[in-house]
Amino acid sequence: MSRADYSVRYDTPSITLACLLQSMTSVTEAAKRHALFLAR
Repeated sequence: MSRADYSVRYDTPSITLACLLQSMTSVTEAAKRHALFLAR
């Protein structure tokens, strides 16, 4: 197995995880903003 192959194979899950984390964070932020908006 070449080094590039190894890096691609193991970087992809972390990229997916990072995207998932990012979207979860923005959803949480949106929910918080919405809750604050409703609380006014």
